Amino acid sequence: MAAFGLAACGSGSGGSTGANGKLSLDIWEGYTGVEAATFTHLVKEYEAANPGITISVLTVNNDNTLTKVQTAVAGGSPPDIAYLYGSWAPNVAQIPQVVNLTNVVKRPGVNWDDFFVGERDVATVGSKVIGIPALVDNLAVVYNKKLFAQAGLTPPGPDWTWDEFEADALKLTDAAKKQFGTAYVTPESEDSVWHWEVLLWEAGGELLTPGNKAAAFNSPAGLKTLELLRTMAVQQHSMYLDPSDSEYANLFNSGKIGMLVTGPWDLSAFPNVSYGVQVMPSFPGSSGGHQTISGPDNWVVFNNGAAHVAAAEKFTLWLTAPKQGKYSRSRPATSPPGHRSPIRRGSTRR
Repeated sequence: MAAFGLAACGSGSGGSTGANGKLSLDIWEGYTGVEAATFTHLVKEYEAANPGITISVLTVNNDNTLTKVQTAVAGGSPPDIAYLYGSWAPNVAQIPQVVNLTNVVKRPGVNWDDFFVGERDVATVGSKVIGIPALVDNLAVVYNKKLFAQAGLTPPGPDWTWDEFEADALKLTDAAKKQFGTAYVTPESEDSVWHWEVLLWEAGGELLTPGNKAAAFNSPAGLKTLELLRTMAVQQHSMYLDPSDSEYANLFNSGKIGMLVTGPWDLSAFPNVSYGVQVMPSFPGSSGGHQTISGPDNWVVFNNGAAHVAAAEKFTLWLTAPKQGKYSRSRPATSPPGHRSPIRRGSTRR
């Protein structure tokens, strides 16, 4: 799932037991489009299978959830469950009402080790598990099969290189059609950096020196990656630069861009494209190999009493089980044009 707003209402009171005897769980999360429809379906499915539970979902901009949760905790009314960025884990661990899930993830059937190690690490602070992984975004290359065929190109294979990516992008470029080989986001935000970090690692570079005491990206590897981007954007004009951080998706869906470095949050925005997905290219001669970047986020449970904690743990484990993780709705995106989920903070390499 990608992230950002579901239109529903929640009490914001940490859940309650109504006159009908049902226990009500409050969940704060943010999904839009296909993901919102998927989450709504799953909530209804769970309620149908658990008639003693009702689930109230509150739309929250994911960028603001930590502040909203901290305010609610101070006021004595946290939600039962909240979707929180993985990079906030140290902050989350300091909230007294956060439920320690260390023993929960050891229960039979949870299969904690099935989650990627990066997800488990981000959900753990010290020896305390403070959340269940909600998703882990990553980057790969999504390419238009039709445009590749029209350009006489072979679809990229798992061993391809950035030299091949650059050459393919140039062949996919057609100025007369206003068609670009690839695109890069340039909003002067974390999204630009998030995309570039992968290239830096693949070229054998690092952001920081050992011990994390100083910047290290001003290096031959760093310059090599920036030179590649400059060549495609400035010299070859095969790279569309998108300062809006949103138009590239519309252009790809319109058949005007051949390849995108993007993640799963964008796939539902491409209903008009027969696309393929391939791992990131590598730099010839570099020990970096094929790498990507991951951004794990967490479902966090808050203590609103034993009954609520037990119900929240049960729902969270059900929601993150393989069957629910594989469920998707086959329908076009319903979010506004250009509306994208925020990039995951706390990124780790994979």
